[in-house]
Amino acid sequence: MVMSIADTVLEKLRAVLILIFILGVWLPDQTFAQASGSGAQVDVGAQTDVDGARHTVDAEGVPMLEIKNVGKVHHPAWTALYALSYAGIEVYDSSLGLVKDHDKFEACIRWLMSNLKQDSHGLWVWEYSFNSTYNDVSMRSPWSSAFAQATGIQALLAAYRLDGNKQALDAATRAAVSLMTPISKGGFQFESGADMWFEEIPASADNPSHILNGHMRVLLALKELVDITGEADVKQSLKVGLDTLYRWLPLYDTGYWLRYDLNPKKEELLFRLANPYGFKNLALAIDKIRLVDPDTGKEAVLDVGAPDDAEGPLRIAGTDWSAAEKIDDRSVRRLVPSELDNTPDRVGAPHTYFYFELPAEWKNNLRRNNYNLFIDYLDDHAGNVAVQQRSIAPGIAFKDVRDGDLHLTGENIWRTWMIPVRVNDLGYWVGFTYAEKHSEYLRKIATWDPRFGDWSALAQGYLNLAKNDSPQKIINQPQSEVQSLKNTPVVPLLSLDKKGVVMQHFADSHTKWSKNGTFDPSGGKGTPSYSPYLIAEQLLSGEGLAGAETFGLNVSDIKREPALDWLLNPKNYYNVNGAHIYQYYFDNVYNDIATKAPWPSAFGQAYVLKSLIFAKKQKLRGDLEGNIAAAATAYDVPVEQGGFVSIDKSGLKFYEEVPNRTHVLNAHAVSVPELAAAARLLSDKQIQSYSDQGVQALKDKLYLYDTGYWLRYDQNPKKELLLQLDWHEGKVSPLIHDVLLENPETGSAVRILPGDSGDFDGVSRLSGTDWQAAKQVDGKLVRGFSDGYQVHPEPVNGGTRQNAYMVLALPAQKFDDYFNVPVHKLTIHYKDIAKGRFSINIQSINAGSALKFVPLRGSQWITTGDQEWKKVSFLVRPQDIGWYKGADYQKFEVNQLQRIASLTYDQYFYQYAMRHRYFLETQKKVKW
Repeated sequence: MVMSIADTVLEKLRAVLILIFILGVWLPDQTFAQASGSGAQVDVGAQTDVDGARHTVDAEGVPMLEIKNVGKVHHPAWTALYALSYAGIEVYDSSLGLVKDHDKFEACIRWLMSNLKQDSHGLWVWEYSFNSTYNDVSMRSPWSSAFAQATGIQALLAAYRLDGNKQALDAATRAAVSLMTPISKGGFQFESGADMWFEEIPASADNPSHILNGHMRVLLALKELVDITGEADVKQSLKVGLDTLYRWLPLYDTGYWLRYDLNPKKEELLFRLANPYGFKNLALAIDKIRLVDPDTGKEAVLDVGAPDDAEGPLRIAGTDWSAAEKIDDRSVRRLVPSELDNTPDRVGAPHTYFYFELPAEWKNNLRRNNYNLFIDYLDDHAGNVAVQQRSIAPGIAFKDVRDGDLHLTGENIWRTWMIPVRVNDLGYWVGFTYAEKHSEYLRKIATWDPRFGDWSALAQGYLNLAKNDSPQKIINQPQSEVQSLKNTPVVPLLSLDKKGVVMQHFADSHTKWSKNGTFDPSGGKGTPSYSPYLIAEQLLSGEGLAGAETFGLNVSDIKREPALDWLLNPKNYYNVNGAHIYQYYFDNVYNDIATKAPWPSAFGQAYVLKSLIFAKKQKLRGDLEGNIAAAATAYDVPVEQGGFVSIDKSGLKFYEEVPNRTHVLNAHAVSVPELAAAARLLSDKQIQSYSDQGVQALKDKLYLYDTGYWLRYDQNPKKELLLQLDWHEGKVSPLIHDVLLENPETGSAVRILPGDSGDFDGVSRLSGTDWQAAKQVDGKLVRGFSDGYQVHPEPVNGGTRQNAYMVLALPAQKFDDYFNVPVHKLTIHYKDIAKGRFSINIQSINAGSALKFVPLRGSQWITTGDQEWKKVSFLVRPQDIGWYKGADYQKFEVNQLQRIASLTYDQYFYQYAMRHRYFLETQKKVKW
């Protein structure tokens, strides 16, 4: 159904007409005005408030909706929905209190039968008799809708199933024809290449808004019709519609909510600059902010510090901007270091807001290219500032823009930082009603098309997070199946086989290790095995093979030719339709991921490709073009066929180091430039497409590796999290009664009950010396914790100065695709007994076994001392729960990102390389 004012301006209604006078301008809520497709202004009051309508029924039970500024009207879709409720099939809105009633069901069916009429195109449709507007889309009466057609068809099919009403079945079949008719011929079908969408609002014909719930409702209706009639054309339309939904769903995904449609908000785009951890902002000087459309080159420019910077469609707002000043002949304003207000659904006076509009005319609702937001600032403060955007979901005020962290080192230099603004993030506000329908429809579709299982879980997870409901199931002792496995033990020895090919050694039953963990050669040399990566390195380096002498080789014995012979020998690669895939023949375990031999690796394949290109350029052998092409073609072989290519639910290809969909970053990153090199050498567009696809996936996913201080190794999460309750201000801690870590997609959670017996035992437990004794308050067992900074002048042995820890296991520990690990929710139930300020920290991934902690984003916890029982929730992102990764891997990945930046001339990759090189250099200076 068309989204109404009840959803699009809910945040305005929650703070009606709170006018804030700031910097000489009024700060309106972002939904006070929207832009129409023609560019004219549309007053919010003109929105057609269908959700806010008063429902009445006539004597027979047929609904009438009394809509503000419209009057009392029949509504085809609601009549069908009432019919389904009266039939006991579906309760669309439980607040209406509809119960099963066969007489009223038949009355609604009669209304639907009598009002299904042929339009001017000869199609059988239900028409709306009133004008309607939602967001910036308006329809003139009479208009019709794919949603009404779908619900009407479902109601008629219910009449056929319940009463054997053949006329109802015939009417449903006639009504379905319009769904399979192009918009240009009066129907509801939008086509774009192989894609087809059922349009809830079929206007304009060439660029409709592509409403998500409407399309899915049609799919549900067509599935019912196919099950009854088996009509081939209906079945084909259903198939194409499902395929299109699968391809388009990524366009609706903001990373925390699903959009209503693909028609973007074009004006009053609201952003702010904030400390992402919830602490005070830095006094950062901002000069200019620009939003650039790379497709047209047009830009919208906000000159911060100019006399009119708080006026017009591009403007600053909020009380946390300083007065304008001059720095290096630039007019700037600084961020005011005040406390931030993260009240859900509220846009209040504090903060450093800025408003933008799209810089060029929006022409294509299927656009996928990002906009680029450029911020000019003086980097004179080390710390953290991120760009955040107004959320489109209830219960969430602002969300970090993906890839939205500025680079701050305190070097006192001017920087221009580019932040992608994804088209996914340009949607209108979407309330719980439509979020629930998105989840419900995806769940139903997934029962007969398993491709949508991940999307169904995602939508439900978003909904659970926003609703902040209690978890459905408590798991006491989650166990990982491979939790007890140890990483594959590699013996520090290399050898050459009889032909001079380098081999790597692995521990076997005879291998001995000393008490301090070093290799004891008295037990034997272990078992040698071929490593395509090492053999490729032998070809590339010859006598210069890194570590050769250290690991037992005489460098004069290392030759390139044996390595090349090995790589060219068909016995040493796996042939899949002409693609040569090099495999590893030893079992491999890293962290808690086990891979049985043989297994392919994009990392090793990239080096094989690199070495073959080297051999070609050095003329070490004659015709190598075919071998290079065959090695590159391996980047098109999916994991399911013995390759190392995975495809995620967004349709993006990732090149896997191990074929377990853990998405190791270095393997994918090194593959991209090596594929590009092969494509240049061979002038091969297909191979170039593999490199381009790798770039596309990296731009979409790199933010998931960015912890804010380090890059994650892969997306496989650590299964037990070590959290610290940190102390910033106050004399007394809150009294903690209950701690929950929830997976919102499964509704399951693990729990710690501080004060209960065994709260320091088990998988999920308390830890550390700064927890206070258990006591009972108001009939509840609780524990407080001490200010360790007052107790411990230095870190305690084996700990830190602040030693109030919590160990929490992930409630679900297995994932089919590790890109689908959801944001988890940490909830603490406590009694607020004194004013204070605390934060939740998590163990850093770049410090090894050292107890170094970093704060979770938005983890500031303020207590007021009002003596109330409360709960506070924090988000634990996938980025926060990686395994330890050393500096060598960070250096390698930074180098690959720099190579990709040089390859693509893309500022995005230059910035990532620069920022994470800074983290690498900073880490080198730290002594744990």
